[in-house]
Order: sequence, then structure tokens, then C-alpha cells
Amino acid sequence: GTIGSPRKLGDSDITWQPVVMGSLGYIRGENDIDRGPLAFNEFEESALALHFGGGVAFHITERFTVTPTIGVFYGSYEPHMHARTPAGVAVDAFLDDETADTIGVTSGIAIAYKQPMGKNMWEFSAGYTFYGSTEISGSDFDAGGSSHVFEQRADLDIPLEAKLWDCPLHTGGYFSLTEVAGDISDTMNSDIWATLHGRLLLNTEGKSWAWKMTRIGLGVSGIFGDDFSGWDAGVDVTFQF
Repeated sequence: GTIGSPRKLGDSDITWQPVVMGSLGYIRGENDIDRGPLAFNEFEESALALHFGGGVAFHITERFTVTPTIGVFYGSYEPHMHARTPAGVAVDAFLDDETADTIGVTSGIAIAYKQPMGKNMWEFSAGYTFYGSTEISGSDFDAGGSSHVFEQRADLDIPLEAKLWDCPLHTGGYFSLTEVAGDISDTMNSDIWATLHGRLLLNTEGKSWAWKMTRIGLGVSGIFGDDFSGWDAGVDVTFQF
């Protein structure tokens, strides 16, 4: 979210606002292995990630914004092998309920352009983020490294002619294309994937019970890559401090 109202940058027409970012994510997956030396075993893995950062949004015009950011993050990875063959038992013994914990830093820059369409609002954006991490748990996993993430996104916000708890409802979503390089491409076994996201939000601006929240609701995403696909669901929240 942003902090305060836009401030003028010197004598120019450019304005700026501090930006704070935070996210919490958890993902879990299962793989029923049907080929290779580990066939007939089941591999399960989960990951938890926390991220906090900030930056400055420079509003070049009312519609065009450039936002450089920096941040820190923590990640925890936990694999399990449900062994059904001797090869699976050997891998399970190596894993031995081990986890890998990492900390790291991020830096990035994003550009965004807003285009009204009647009551609806399009936002077209592109961003680059660098992730550098180091392993801190002393595990045998090579969990540290560096990654580069490029994302292009088209987002549509649609106000609805309806209210819930006296709050206007908004729907919409986005389509994004993510390209990666570095260690993350090896981890994901892919260097490009698409995301389709839908949401339903309450506009809570001016509501005393909402504190600094301006939007809150639910979102669902589908993720589609060359070698993987999946979905996630969570809470979408926007703040104005």
C-alpha cells in the first residue's frame, strides 16, 4: 500500500508517495512418480515464504507511475518422500525430515499505466525483481542462489452495482506472463508461465472498522507452465496509510 497523499517533487509536475509491501505465502504439492528410478513412489513438498519491503512510487503523470523497491524475505522448504520401493527408501533416508531455511534481499522496478474504460479501470504494468538468498539452516540442500523475475500484467477493475455490509463491491482480475532466469528456472523446471487471476472485493474506503484497508476480498489464480500447472486462493488486501 501507499503512505499518505502524493507529494510534489520539487517544482516539477511529478509527485511521489512512499510504498510498503508485505506478503505471506504457502504452497504444497504432491508428485506421484510414474517413470525413472523413483517410479511408484510419492514425493511431497511444501514451502513457506515471508516478504517485506518498500519503495517510492513516482507519478510521472496522473496515469503513468514508476516504482523502484527493495525488500527482505525468509523462506522455508520441506520435502518428504513416501517410499514404496528400495530406491524411495534410500531417498527418504537422505531427506531424513530435513528442511532448508533461507533469507535474502530483493530489489526491483515496476512501471504501470492506468486507462479508464467507462466506470472500469485497466492497469497495464511490467516489472523486474532480483532475488538473492543464502541458506541459514545448515541443511544439505543447495537452497541459496540468485534469480531474476520479469512480469507483464493486464489488470481490470470492475465496480458492481451492488453492496455488501454497506461497502461497494468490485470484481475483476488480471492476466500475467512471468519470465524467469537464474536458479528459479532450474527449481521450477520452466522459464515462463502464465497466471489468470479473478477476485471479488469490498471497497472499504471511509469505513472506520476497516482501519487503513481500502479493499479486501478473495482471489483465485490458475497458473499454467510448460511442465507444471496449479492454482491458489487467498485474501486480497490493499492499504492506504
